[in-house]
Amino acid sequence: MLTHLVTALDLRGNPHGDPELEWLRGVVDQSLSLLRDLLAAGAEPERTDLASRLDHCRAVLAVDDDAGVARALGSQCLSRVREVVSHAKQQEIDRRQEMAALVALVREAVMTVSAEVNTLQSTVGQSAGRFEAIVALNDPAQIKARLIAEVTALKNVTAERRQVWEMTSRKFNERVEGLERQLITSRNEAALDPLTGIANRRTFDRTCQEWIRSARSRFVLALLDVDDFKRINDTHGHAAGDQVLVTLAQGLLAAVRPDDLVARLGGDEFAILASELTLRQAEGRFAKTISNMARAGGSDTWTPKVSCGLAEFSAGDTYESLFERADEALYAAKRGGKHRVATKARAFIRDLMKR
Repeated sequence: MLTHLVTALDLRGNPHGDPELEWLRGVVDQSLSLLRDLLAAGAEPERTDLASRLDHCRAVLAVDDDAGVARALGSQCLSRVREVVSHAKQQEIDRRQEMAALVALVREAVMTVSAEVNTLQSTVGQSAGRFEAIVALNDPAQIKARLIAEVTALKNVTAERRQVWEMTSRKFNERVEGLERQLITSRNEAALDPLTGIANRRTFDRTCQEWIRSARSRFVLALLDVDDFKRINDTHGHAAGDQVLVTLAQGLLAAVRPDDLVARLGGDEFAILASELTLRQAEGRFAKTISNMARAGGSDTWTPKVSCGLAEFSAGDTYESLFERADEALYAAKRGGKHRVATKARAFIRDLMKR
């Protein structure tokens, strides 16, 4: 909606100084700023990344007169906002379901223990009454016979209750193990993109930050997206668009090493963390990769093209600074004619310290 407002009213520039357009332009900027602050209030990496993107979008809208660039930026930002909101809703649903399952299991355990205690109390109470009757007897033979019978009965009850409790305990253990398996499955599913089967945005964010914090001295971040993907969906249908994304994901997986990470960030945007590569090495490798993608992922009537932006991790980089350089390189590839690789040189520590 904000993107349509920007492009329809030409809010990127105002050569005539129309105060109404200037006011609307300010409204758009303030709306993006408020949305950015709201997202930044969360601690999740995907929210902080999106907040940085909104800052970038505001900066571009303020100075760039290219309507196409503004539209692409706005569309991607809004797409990411929708994904973050959807993910937050699903997280809340999953959390409530997990809590409900745990509460139900605890409630069942308490009720079972309570029933066992009541049964045992009843049995012991009945036995105590019979012992009182035995005390009133005068015949030693009768007393002995009754005591033997009562002790035997208590032993039988104890063995029966132990058997019942062991069965109950086994069932509860099976229930707990089943719940644990469900939780592990849910976590695994939460780490993967459901369409392509590769890592999702959340997994990428976590892994990228781990690589930055770890002792890895050299790796490259590649951002890729399909050129004119909307046209593919509009012309050939969303099923064809989905097939392009699946084919691209599988092609990227085949093109990297086992230790590298391939993730779908959302929409038609992908990311790769490639270890032990310089920027120059990565440029040649990914140029070959996207060329192969074009040959492998199309049909008789259309051939998907991919643009790629590369940035190399530099000492002092943060997640935000590294992603920003790769993002700028991707937009440079788009502006340079698409279906190509662009790089953003590694920053000097003195430049990073100014952030």
